[in-house]
This record gives sequence, structure tokens and C-alpha cells, in this order.
Amino acid sequence: MKKTLSVVAILGLSACMGGGGDGGVSLVSNSVDATMNDDFEVLLNGVRTSNATWDTDIARAVQDHADDMVNEGYLSVNIPGTTNPNNSSGMRDIGDRMVEEGYTWNELGQYVTEGDKTLTEVFNEFNALPCGNAGQDLCLDDVIYENFGIGKADNGGEPKWAFAIASPG
Repeated sequence: MKKTLSVVAILGLSACMGGGGDGGVSLVSNSVDATMNDDFEVLLNGVRTSNATWDTDIARAVQDHADDMVNEGYLSVNIPGTTNPNNSSGMRDIGDRMVEEGYTWNELGQYVTEGDKTLTEVFNEFNALPCGNAGQDLCLDDVIYENFGIGKADNGGEPKWAFAIASPG
């Protein structure tokens, strides 16, 4: 089964300040794949009028999120069982993980998907989601976003992918 979820949070800086960690034990590697991020950067900048660069803090945050989705068995930009009253969902999300890694953001877009896909297939899937999808407004070519990271986790089941694109705050 292939599922895609897209969520965009366009929030003030105070809205991205979450707290606490889940304290879970990782069953998968939490290492950033620099080659995958470099390759995604080439794909992403192929549709943009200004270049975005991958950021190690964002890449660590989305890798942690992908690992957590695999370990805990969910597919969402939100972290089940957590709270953040500053987020519209009321839950912590990838943006909170980014802040914990040291990336302070002003604008944020988040995508997650699952399935045994190539990096190009994941990029094409995210890029095919129209602006205004599900009432949200994210396009990978929006020049307001300057930095990104992508992560993938797989423990022998269906791989989970997490992606965030942001402008620094």
C-alpha cells in the first residue's frame, strides 16, 4: 500500500518551539545519508528558480522522524502521543524535531510517504502534489524555502520517508 501525506505549517517562530523527546529506542540507524540528500538537492533544484541547500540539522530531524515512524508504526508528520499547544494539530511534529537539532525556522513544509521507492519516485510524488493540496499551500519550487533534508528508514518492512523544507528564522 502506498500512502502520501503532506502538511505545511506556516507559523510564527514561537509556534515551532516544542519540548521534550519521546525517549524511544531506535530499531533502525539514525545516520544521515549525505549522498541521498545531495541527490535530492539535484532533483529539487531542477524545478526551482533559486537553489535550496540541504541542511544537516534538518536532515538529522527528518531521519529521526523516519526512524520513529518505522519503530512506532505510523505515517504522519505529527508525532502520536505528544503535545505542543503551539501547533495547529496540537501535537509535536517534524518542525519540533528540527528545533531540537538546532535549526530555527520561520516557514516550514513537511511531507511523509512510505513504500519501496527510488529517490526520484519520492521526489516526483512530492512534486506532483499541487499547491493548495488538501487546503495547504506547498510547492517544492517555492523560493521562500531555502533549506531541506530528507530521511529514509526501513527495518525490513515498508520504508518510511520524511522530508522538510524550510526558511531559517
